[in-house]
Amino acid sequence: MISKVEPLVTIIILNWNKWQDTVECLASLSHLTYPNYRIVLVDNNSLNDSVTQIKAFLTGQRVEGIQTHFSQLVERPDMTKLQFMIQKIDNYPFDYSSFQDDSGQHLWLLLSENLGFARANNLAIAIASQLYNPDYFFLLNNDTVVEPDAVTHLVTAMTSDATIAAAQPVIYYYSNPVQIANAGGIILPWGQTRYYTKIRAHTWQKITFINGCALFLRRETIEKFGALTERFFFAEEDFEYSLRLKRQRARAICVADSKIYHKIGASEIAQNIERKVVLFAVNRLVDLKHYYVPIIWRFWASLSLLYFWGLLFFKYRVGWKKSANLISEARQWVHQVSEVDKDTVMAILRRGVQ
Repeated sequence: MISKVEPLVTIIILNWNKWQDTVECLASLSHLTYPNYRIVLVDNNSLNDSVTQIKAFLTGQRVEGIQTHFSQLVERPDMTKLQFMIQKIDNYPFDYSSFQDDSGQHLWLLLSENLGFARANNLAIAIASQLYNPDYFFLLNNDTVVEPDAVTHLVTAMTSDATIAAAQPVIYYYSNPVQIANAGGIILPWGQTRYYTKIRAHTWQKITFINGCALFLRRETIEKFGALTERFFFAEEDFEYSLRLKRQRARAICVADSKIYHKIGASEIAQNIERKVVLFAVNRLVDLKHYYVPIIWRFWASLSLLYFWGLLFFKYRVGWKKSANLISEARQWVHQVSEVDKDTVMAILRRGVQ
């Protein structure tokens, strides 16, 4: 698998209870045409039989319950390209200085607690840096299916211009693979994002918002600008990182010929839209509190909360009074916390459970 010519890419995938998605994603990665990559699979302390099921798949056993829209990309996985060494991690921070590279194998980290998206990815980045010293990191959602040449096109674009700090593939809907979900986007002045849904073939386009579903980073980008913020347990990491790069005038692109398919909204948190909007409003306002001076932030926060109210009322058809109450709740949370950790996320979500 390892080539002495092509830059080394570390692909990081998190699993939490969604082993069916993870197995499908790994199967598609086994067909990558790019020859020089290592996968770091992280199980974020799944509460179901994810570890058993994934292990069964990796050892060549038949795994029941896997359905796919992409049989041509997933069936008959090349198991010779899915050889993993397993490492259990019980203590944080973890001392990874004793890790030894077992040539030709990927790495599967079994965590003893759910660290959330950012902390788990950052742990994988730190271990991969020590173990593999890759040129690029590809943070990839487990609920995706990847085209065989997706990584090749990302590496080609990045190596063509050393000033590009980050990139992403074009993300298509898993349920409608001819429709673009996003080709990156831009950060708007009122703290929201707008996705591009068109891109010309065989090109790449400049973006200021990089979707965290498939974030491709140069090693030097992390060394210069840091890893993901750990102030948020769920969501917001990609916005904060995109904003950080934008403020430093670092370049980011979307690569037209690199394609993946994403199960949009597949997470359990996405199922309750009212609580999701409250959580995202809290995330965004807490995030921007770190970037604006207080007097500007207060003015901006009022406009942003009005936007979230409109999102509930006009787009999601939540009643006027209930929308107002939800936004009032978000405002209270924002004034109480400086980070949205696991306990805060769970508290916000559970307020909707009667």
